[in-house]
Amino acid sequence: MNTAKELESELIHLLNVYDWLKKIKPKATAPLVFASLLHDCDRLFPSKRIRESDFSEYEEYKRAHARNCATIAVNLLTRAGVKKSVVEKTKRLVEDHECGTTPDSYALMAADSLSFFTVNIEKYRKRRGTKATIKKVAFMYNRLKQKERKMLASVKPRKRAQESNLPRP
Repeated sequence: MNTAKELESELIHLLNVYDWLKKIKPKATAPLVFASLLHDCDRLFPSKRIRESDFSEYEEYKRAHARNCATIAVNLLTRAGVKKSVVEKTKRLVEDHECGTTPDSYALMAADSLSFFTVNIEKYRKRRGTKATIKKVAFMYNRLKQKERKMLASVKPRKRAQESNLPRP
């Protein structure tokens, strides 16, 4: 990540995942809330970021990315003085955010997918091209269950200025 605009884009995604999580699971626990805000935290630290290009298989990259983000999240939460039990639960959720094997990690994974469609898709297309975007759309959509697919279908397109919850300079 090289620019303030790229950093803002990543922060918008994290906040949007949190917004989707609250719709999917209104009574989300503290570990799940932390996980929603930290699941892609390696993107905020360029020197610690895992790169897809370093892996021959996409699934291998996704697992390494999730483990890396979990490690960073543990460090951040521990330094912030968060209870060890909350840190451990958050770690497990971030580690599983690409697979969704528990109800909570599924909620996180679904929120991540929904955020891709609502705030990341155009940026992804510009960076990776149409062919890669079509593949990513299928990947993100296919990991959603019917309830979240209905949520996605009800989303109205938004103007770019409204995409961010962050204040404009």
